Amino acid sequence: MEAVIFDFNGTLFWDTEKHVYAWKLLSEKLRGYPFTHEEDLLLTGRTNYQLLEYIYGHPIDRAEADKIALDKEAFYRDLVRNDKENSHLAPGAPELLSYLRDNKVPITVATSSEITNVSFFIDFFNLKQYFDTSKFVFDQGQFPGKPAPDIYILAAKTLGVDPSKCIVFEDTASGIKSAHDAGIGQIYAIVTPITKDKLKDLPGVTGVIENFNEFDRFVLSINHK
Repeated sequence: MEAVIFDFNGTLFWDTEKHVYAWKLLSEKLRGYPFTHEEDLLLTGRTNYQLLEYIYGHPIDRAEADKIALDKEAFYRDLVRNDKENSHLAPGAPELLSYLRDNKVPITVATSSEITNVSFFIDFFNLKQYFDTSKFVFDQGQFPGKPAPDIYILAAKTLGVDPSKCIVFEDTASGIKSAHDAGIGQIYAIVTPITKDKLKDLPGVTGVIENFNEFDRFVLSINHK
């Protein structure tokens, strides 16, 4: 394997509960009731536009969707800022990112987040110490969101590496399908006791880990040239 691509939310940063809470409030405001647990599982990893289409039940104007999502994302960022104890990169992530950087392995992030949140993450977590953040791939409304493969095809292209020679870390079924359909060589699912059984047998999954301390770096050290 020659490069590594990370999903961000729920993978490098365990913030799923914060996003779920923010979407529950917005769903209640827009349709009178919050997302159910089943909907949470179904919709995790999708773009804001995809989620708003689901809430409304039909396609909506992109500019209007962006305007509606602004309030949700501002509330989400406040949740992150006000929970400093839990607002940190996933266990083992700083060590793995430092290892990849020091060994000059090409790495990037491919996320369904939009530019405001991506900029927030870059500053809040000081991601420039690990990444060339100009190579991040995120939701700009220019290609279909996960589970479509476009985001991982573009991420691999941005790194100048064939998808088959990339490792991807993902935490959702839609993200795993996106990576698999993009032809990614190895996909590692970041799992919890609740999601492990759902994700471990999905097509394309190479292995499952609960945090980055469990990832065998030997996979990289013997393959990276």
